[in-house]
Amino acid sequence: MVFPGMGAKPDAYASWTCLPGIPRAAEDLPLPQRNRVLTWDQPQHILVRNLREGIGIPSVSIRRRLSFDTLHEGSQRLISMGANQPFLLERQFGTGRVLLFAVSGDRTWSDFPLSPFFLPLLLQCAEYGSGAGAKTPFEWATDSLSLSERFPEWKTPPNLRAPDGQPVSVRASVLEGRTVLNAENMVLPGFYSTISAESPEGKPLIALNILREESDLTPIADTEVQKQLGIENVAFAHDLETLRTLIEEHRVGRTFGEHLLWLALVLIVMEFVYANILGRPKSGGRDLSGSQGSVGIGSGARFSTSETARANG
Repeated sequence: MVFPGMGAKPDAYASWTCLPGIPRAAEDLPLPQRNRVLTWDQPQHILVRNLREGIGIPSVSIRRRLSFDTLHEGSQRLISMGANQPFLLERQFGTGRVLLFAVSGDRTWSDFPLSPFFLPLLLQCAEYGSGAGAKTPFEWATDSLSLSERFPEWKTPPNLRAPDGQPVSVRASVLEGRTVLNAENMVLPGFYSTISAESPEGKPLIALNILREESDLTPIADTEVQKQLGIENVAFAHDLETLRTLIEEHRVGRTFGEHLLWLALVLIVMEFVYANILGRPKSGGRDLSGSQGSVGIGSGARFSTSETARANG
């Protein structure tokens, strides 16, 4: 980790072949250009990954800085203080890496030592330089994993194998003149290995873990699922029989056999009631059969009307 010195000239950096780039000059900025907002050029890098999550928009007042025309091969900007104006550079050199700041580590060049991310960034640099924080012990399962941010020395897609032995698709693209490698469909937990002629059995490269939320077996309420999906018509199955019924209704459609049986029962009841109503005798009619019938007088005596007439005649 290198901070520029107050009295160092640009020629003093020329003999440092390990630096990410040779400074062109140490510029004094005018007052209107001193306030700068820092941006993360490599947001997934171990040095700035945690910083960008815990700190809002970092800004510093810069009075003096190193300016660069070109950078050495393999160098990259981790943090910038403007378009093409590096604030923190990194370069792989030998078996290690070199970090170069564009401002000094004291208050003579900027108020960087007073910013809230000064100490966290230095702690990250110390862990990164000692190897303790150079690489995370594992990665979270994801649909796409940037290999270039973790292995910037790779220029061609590696022969990557998943824990189940299946090949992993590695997509290469060119972004701002750099080759960027992204491994796709990294969702299976376990060790991912690289296959080469030197290690045909595979050399472990990355360990992937499943997000801890995936291990939470607490059921989500049906209303919460419907709310997250944003769909009104949602079917829920909490047992196998309900699931089979829902699948059959989705594929074949809902059957109306039971509904037709109930309809037939209703029709039978209605027919029975209506037939009973039609079969009842009508009320209010007169019985005229007694006009020619017999008339009884007393107990047991019965005379017809014709016989009575003859007796009186």
